Amino acid sequence: MATIIIQNLATKLTAKPGQSVLQAAHENGQDWMQACGGKGRCTTCQMQVVKGQEHLAPYTEAEVRMLTAKRLPEGNRLACQCSLLNDAEVQVRIPAGSQLPHLTYTDNA
Repeated sequence: MATIIIQNLATKLTAKPGQSVLQAAHENGQDWMQACGGKGRCTTCQMQVVKGQEHLAPYTEAEVRMLTAKRLPEGNRLACQCSLLNDAEVQVRIPAGSQLPHLTYTDNA
């Protein structure tokens, strides 16, 4: 099993290779902002990859569209599109614009 650490939630998720970060979050009972139903049409589920980018699948077409349109900052990924390649650890942060109001984040970095 892979591990996803959400630094600014002090949360650790387990995930299977091939699974999206959003799917892993939901399977672990972790709420995650998302408005388009995981179809890669918005950027509400974005996350900043802090460590372990090499353990994530390449950017999807949806992510490339968002990057090209400057709706997704460099270094950020869409949790609904980003899948894990192997059993490794990935560390992420949820940017301020993608944070849920009912969760307590350690900061807005």
